[in-house]
Amino acid sequence: MIILSDVVLFSIPNKDFAFKGKNRTSEAHYKQKLILCNYEYIDRGDDPNASFIHNLAHIQQYQQIGEDLFNKYQSEKVFKDIDCIYPNNKVESYAFSIELKYLKSMGVSGEFFMKFMSRYSNDANREDFFKRIIRDIYK
Repeated sequence: MIILSDVVLFSIPNKDFAFKGKNRTSEAHYKQKLILCNYEYIDRGDDPNASFIHNLAHIQQYQQIGEDLFNKYQSEKVFKDIDCIYPNNKVESYAFSIELKYLKSMGVSGEFFMKFMSRYSNDANREDFFKRIIRDIYK
C-alpha cells in the first residue's frame, strides 16, 4: 500500500505531454513530490500499465530512504547476471514490484504487462528483468 501526503498531480493534455516521448503516461519528480500525468490515460481511468502507481512508488521510496540512498540504488543492479542498469536497479525494481502487485490485484496478467512494456523496448535484458519480477509477484 502506498500512503503519501502532499503529492501534487498535474494532468497535462495529450498534445502537450508528447514532448516527454512516445507512450509515456506519467512521470515522477521525487524530491518535489510531483507527478506529471498524461490526461488521456490518467483522468480517463485508462492507465493500462499502472504507470501512475509506479511513479507514486518512486516518490514513496525517495521519501522513505532519502536522496543519497535513492541515488545510490539507481546504479545498483538487482540481478547481477543481467547486463543493464535500467530497469535492473533497486529503484526500478521497487517501483515495478508495486506496479505489478497492483496490476495483479486488478486481474491483469503478467503476459499483458510484458506485451505492453514491449512497446517501449524489446531489449532482451529488459525482458529478462521483467520476467523475473513477474515470476516473483505472480507465484
